[in-house]
Amino acid sequence: MSKGEVLRTINFESNYQLIANVILEWSKTKPLESSKYIDAVTEMYFHINELRIENRELQLEVSDIKYKANKQNMEFYNFKNKTNGKIN
Repeated sequence: MSKGEVLRTINFESNYQLIANVILEWSKTKPLESSKYIDAVTEMYFHINELRIENRELQLEVSDIKYKANKQNMEFYNFKNKTNGKIN
């Protein structure tokens, strides 16, 4: 994880914690009204985490594809050099 990603994650967690604390305080005075907001924020949190996981998996797939493409290019380059550029 890059430094920027770590900082964004910390910022997200801090902001989420602030919102959660406000809703929890609000729930003490208006429990019936606040429950739908607690549910919404909880659902958003889990959805965002699912998207993060999916994004991480896609980044790994892209990295793997790039690695395989570079490997194939190097194999072709080495083959081309061994045959003095003559490819039939």
